[in-house]
Amino acid sequence: MLQLVIANILVSLIFYLLFDRISKLINIYDYPSDRKIHQKKTSLLGGIYIFSTFSLYLVSLYFYFPENLSLFFNYTYQFLIFIFISICFFIIGLIDDKRNISANKKIVLFIFFIIILLNSDQDLLIKVLYFSFTDFIILTLDLSTYFTFLCIFLFINALNMYDGSDLQLGNYILIFTCYLIFKSGFTILYFFILPITIFLVLNFLNRTFIGNSGAYYLGFFLSYVIIKIYNLQNILYSDEIVLLMFYPVVDLIRLFFIRLINDKNPFLGDRLHIHHILLKLFSKNLYAQFFLILLVIFPLLIYEIFNINIIYCFIFNSLIYSIILFKYYRKVTINNE
Repeated sequence: MLQLVIANILVSLIFYLLFDRISKLINIYDYPSDRKIHQKKTSLLGGIYIFSTFSLYLVSLYFYFPENLSLFFNYTYQFLIFIFISICFFIIGLIDDKRNISANKKIVLFIFFIIILLNSDQDLLIKVLYFSFTDFIILTLDLSTYFTFLCIFLFINALNMYDGSDLQLGNYILIFTCYLIFKSGFTILYFFILPITIFLVLNFLNRTFIGNSGAYYLGFFLSYVIIKIYNLQNILYSDEIVLLMFYPVVDLIRLFFIRLINDKNPFLGDRLHIHHILLKLFSKNLYAQFFLILLVIFPLLIYEIFNINIIYCFIFNSLIYSIILFKYYRKVTINNE
């Protein structure tokens, strides 16, 4: 196992050292536009790096230490389906980075591949909802397939929308992974910290973005992993997952309805995301990112350390989110007068 970890660390370091050469070879860049914040073309190799290192590690585990993956894949075909669907989401994102796939086509492709996944892996279905603050449970019964589909579909799109400024998505993925490690104790998740950290360094230096390829892949990967951990029971509650995903998902829902009200495609981009709002309220992106980190971590820490009713955490998050929106729209109103 140690040899495998060392090998994957070396791959990450080689990728880091040869980053500029590989970027020029791949030749996929994100260019400035009215909707985007950055001012110069930036490599989208970050998503390819994350996909490559994650996949290499998982495939290596499958061939050399398959027992470490038994928690997530009971049968070989489940692992093969997972890898296949992962590649599909990555390729969709890669093509989208290169040629801009229409929102409607992406929705159809997402639906198609998630349906394939759920029909192939019944162990992924969410059949029971457990809550931390009550013994009451909800059985999804015949709706389990639809409910699981909705969870995966929403999170993939929410994570993609949450990627908009330097360090934002990388910080969130790092927090997400660390929380899963803390709750589950699964040592195989530790490896993913290194690629995320290297990406954060490159992102901080303005050398790369994660792109749609990385965002779609991570959205699928993390939704799969967290559902499998949840289905093991006695590790995660459904409301804990919602608390972890609060800001990306709530921001997605808010933007969805705002765009519908304005007769716009709810999946088309704009400059009303939470990171755009915080950049208007703070003078620097670093301040905005630090504030976002606190928004995600603070409720989780309070919940875990003091073991308070999680409902109070949701109330806190809702109040903070509302205050941010109020201050932003008030500022906009004053500036327009």
